[in-house]
Parts: sequence; C-alpha cells; structure tokens
Amino acid sequence: MTSIIQRMFQRLRNGEVISDVSSPKPLTASFAGSVAANDAVRQVLRTHGDDGEAPRHTIHYAYAMGRLGTEKKAEVRAYLENLGFSVADATTEEGFVLDTTGTVAGDDFDRLTTKLQKELEAMHWDYDGWECAVESAKGMDE
Repeated sequence: MTSIIQRMFQRLRNGEVISDVSSPKPLTASFAGSVAANDAVRQVLRTHGDDGEAPRHTIHYAYAMGRLGTEKKAEVRAYLENLGFSVADATTEEGFVLDTTGTVAGDDFDRLTTKLQKELEAMHWDYDGWECAVESAKGMDE
C-alpha cells in the first residue's frame, strides 16, 4: 500500500506542483531536503495525529545526475554509509534508497536533510527527499 507521503513525493517526481497541503508555497521537487520541504511532509503527518517525534523507520532517496554522478556511485555509497544509513540500490533509476530509524521532527533532522541535499549535489547526485509511515499518537490505538 502506498503511503500519503509516498504519493506526495511521487507527484513531485512527476513534476506536479502541489498546493493542496498546508504550506505557504506550492511544493516542487527542487526543494527536497530543505526545511520547507520537511515542514510540508510533517504537516501531512500532523493531519493524521503524528507530530514526528516518535522514532520511526525513514526512507530517503538519492539519484545520480548524469554520467558524472554515476561515476561517483561508490564514493556516494561510502559517504552515505559513513553517515549511518543502510544503503541499497534503487530499483527504477541509477540511485540509492537509504534506510534509517529516528525522529523526523526538529533541527537535527532538518540539518541532516539540508546536508544531504548540499553534499550530494556537490557529488552530482540529487537528494530526492524522504518518507515514513504515520506513527499513531500514544493511546490512540488502545
């Protein structure tokens, strides 16, 4: 089953401008990794009662930008693994799927995604954002 977050990022990857979430600006894929992009995803989580504080499995995506990026694939993999990610090859494009567990709220998470966006771009890779499942608030499932 596709999550709300997965559908939102798929729409972004398809070039659609998203303006149907509570965000001061429409969402575009070009700002993946920014605090504004993270806030937009967290707003979707909040509409489902999730404040992003509970640790959870989070998936990030990164894709090579052309031949220069592809040539740096081993370097990029090592960089991401050194950051603590479990790294797997993406199935549809020349890229990686990054797994981690932690909170998606707060400055530490925003610093991580901003760093990923900037550092990967310098290596000719595109940070394509993140997704996670909605975590129920304590007591809601009981």
